[in-house]
Amino acid sequence: MPAMATCDALQDDALQVIEGLASSTMCAGLDHDDLFELSTLAALRRYKALDEAVAEGSPLTSLQVVCSGRFIVLLPSHSLRNFRENTTVSLASFVPGDSLGVDGLAMAQKADVSVIASEAATTVELPLVPLIELLERKPALGARLYRNLLINHQRDRTAAFA
Repeated sequence: MPAMATCDALQDDALQVIEGLASSTMCAGLDHDDLFELSTLAALRRYKALDEAVAEGSPLTSLQVVCSGRFIVLLPSHSLRNFRENTTVSLASFVPGDSLGVDGLAMAQKADVSVIASEAATTVELPLVPLIELLERKPALGARLYRNLLINHQRDRTAAFA
């Protein structure tokens, strides 16, 4: 690939990262400087339909913001093979603006469910260790992110029981 094309692709990815973060419910109300600082930690990740974004039992090492496409949460112990054969049930779904792997922010733990792309999808991936370090250095940013995540969690729980 020519150097100019590579540079253009990197710029496009960087712009998608910032736009993905800015449009997420997690980053609602953040100023441009905070969004830019978060974007320096992030990478764009692309999934094909049926790619696994989170594997049940695997360590949660990143938080991902959905930019495009849709992800579904499989009931525990329901394999991707079962999903392909239409013999499993999805528990929930994630759409643009939603965040995957939030439990990893609260406590270092393993995923208790699998999350797969139900169609081609893109996320902004933030590795947890550098993200937590940033939030410790910038407590106001951390407070805003955690507040937004808590509001989203409460909204999702309320919707689930409505």
